[in-house]
Amino acid sequence: MARTSRWARSLLVAWVVAFALSPLPAAASGTTSGLTGLVEVKTADVLPPQAVRLSLYYDSAGADFEPAVAFGILPGLEVAVNGSTAEGKLGLGAKIGLLAETARQPGLALGFTWGGADDPSFFGTISKRLSSLWRLHGGVATSRTAVLPFVGVSGLLNPVQAGDGAGLPPITLLIEADPSLQVGTRFNLARGLDATLAIRDLKSLQAGLGYQTSF
Repeated sequence: MARTSRWARSLLVAWVVAFALSPLPAAASGTTSGLTGLVEVKTADVLPPQAVRLSLYYDSAGADFEPAVAFGILPGLEVAVNGSTAEGKLGLGAKIGLLAETARQPGLALGFTWGGADDPSFFGTISKRLSSLWRLHGGVATSRTAVLPFVGVSGLLNPVQAGDGAGLPPITLLIEADPSLQVGTRFNLARGLDATLAIRDLKSLQAGLGYQTSF
């Protein structure tokens, strides 16, 4: 347990230091594993090279804190390290973007997660914009015991922002099934900084903070 506490503190300290010292870029979304996506469902999006995203989720079902750090290593390649304080484990994840999303074709990515906040699995995922505000995501994940499809929808709820600054921050609706149903919202609080609230199966709450920057 002491080892778990050490790496958990190290990830949290790294998150705070990067938030305090780094410039503020445009925000991007990420999952509890650290890989880009909704909350649990990974999308075909990939972090650009030299980008780093730090996140911290809390899951009320297991009273679990889930810190993660994701990196854009090369064009079309991101890797992530995540953790679970309840399980006392570190995890790894990676995603390779095979096709970039265009007006005519969906984006396609393949990847894996191993340990930490996620069950070991390999996954393939696609993303396609349905309109200027809404995107559809879906794919399949394979584990040692099952093959599970997943699907998600994300959409900007308030695209028009008040010019006097009195309006709400941009809010994105997140709906996903993997196969458990999860509904949430993501708030872009500042450039590079976002907060996420989600409810799974009307039973447990997930809350998270994420920050993205580049070097």
